[in-house]
Amino acid sequence: MATTSIYHSTLKEKLDTELNIALAARKKGLDPAPTSEINITKDLAERVEALIWVNGLGARIRELEQAGNSREEVGTENLL
Repeated sequence: MATTSIYHSTLKEKLDTELNIALAARKKGLDPAPTSEINITKDLAERVEALIWVNGLGARIRELEQAGNSREEVGTENLL
């Protein structure tokens, strides 16, 4: 397995562990929020879409990145 793949799988495993700890704490009433306040996303494009609630925006950001645009260019591009 490639180093990057191991890195990503380790991050995912640790995230799942932490989310389970948080869920157990919520079930015991140790956290006032009933669910996690953070949407888990797989990349920056998905995160932006989740933050501003515009369906399809993540796909458009990925499309612009695949076309060779930098994050700065994507951020200033007319995305819609």
